[in-house]
Amino acid sequence: MGGDQRSMALNSKNDRGRNVYHVDNAGSSKMYGAVQGGRGGTAPPNKGRGHPSDSTHWRGQTRLTEGHWRGPRGNSRGARGGGNYSRNYIGRRPPPPRYDDLMQPDNKQDKTKNRQEMYGRGRGFSSKLKIDRRPTVQNVNFSGWQKIMIHDSAQHEPAAVMEEVKSMVGEKFEYHMLATESNNITFFLEDNECVCKSLRDLSKRLAMPGSNQRHTITVTSINSPPFPPPTEENLEKVKLIMSARYSSHMKRLDLSMFHKDIRFRSVNLLFPLYVPSNLGSVGRLITANIPNVEEIDLSKNKLSKLDAIADHLKTYANLTRLNLSSNKIPTISTLYKLKGLPILELSLEGNSLCNRFKNIDTYISEVRNYFP
Repeated sequence: MGGDQRSMALNSKNDRGRNVYHVDNAGSSKMYGAVQGGRGGTAPPNKGRGHPSDSTHWRGQTRLTEGHWRGPRGNSRGARGGGNYSRNYIGRRPPPPRYDDLMQPDNKQDKTKNRQEMYGRGRGFSSKLKIDRRPTVQNVNFSGWQKIMIHDSAQHEPAAVMEEVKSMVGEKFEYHMLATESNNITFFLEDNECVCKSLRDLSKRLAMPGSNQRHTITVTSINSPPFPPPTEENLEKVKLIMSARYSSHMKRLDLSMFHKDIRFRSVNLLFPLYVPSNLGSVGRLITANIPNVEEIDLSKNKLSKLDAIADHLKTYANLTRLNLSSNKIPTISTLYKLKGLPILELSLEGNSLCNRFKNIDTYISEVRNYFP
């Protein structure tokens, strides 16, 4: 190079193995070959110092124009555009840059996106979207019950301890089966994960008024509380609550969300109907006291089986309406025990068996097989 072309001032060490190209005023590009230690190739025309179309200012600068590509240092022969191999690209469009140079090293998703944009989803990429149609797996063993234990608190009144706990939690909640167990106070919660989290945070912070002792609170998930067989005394309490929920004018017995009735707490009794012995006891109480009932509402009781009450329902000659909605009845075969029951209205909405049919006609047809 001679004359004004020496003003490129390319560093012979750092610029080895580069391809240099230049964009003219018409927008077309032309490559002038590889720079081999400041020798060889064709130099771009001299535009002069500070030319407006030359962003790099050829004179006095060591970096090349926008768009050059550098091969790996120390391996000029094996790199695209480096060493003697660069001569193969003189007069042609240079090879595209490697996608590694354009991608963020720590983001695999961005790497895949950039690679697909550069190569048009080629090189092993498929344009078909694979959809996972498997149903969402849920924990079917979860019952929603937690046992709460307040350690070393038996010297205080359980009701007073619960009032202090409620004031510190800051929200109202329903608890069941409050009792003293050894030197601890225990109770049970159902379907209330928010309060359980607050109780965990309250551990080692709870202190009764006038006492410096701070109590540990443990929360344990369980299948269900220990439900003993109903005693005669408990059945009398259940009978009184059932009579309060019976409408003699409409001959309708409302047992929806039965074990959450506030009257059970006043007698310190937990009586869920999804326990088979409890459901069977309710059936016997109906048979003995209100056999002429015309409508029974058993919705929202987490019922998954009806064996314990099926035989009792068949003895109610005037029963025409039965509500089993929002329970946990899994399949249509669960209703087999009720086959032939002379009812006119049956509600099954909110049970998982409803999702097993493709259309409403098939659903109605299957139900009518049991209740013609």
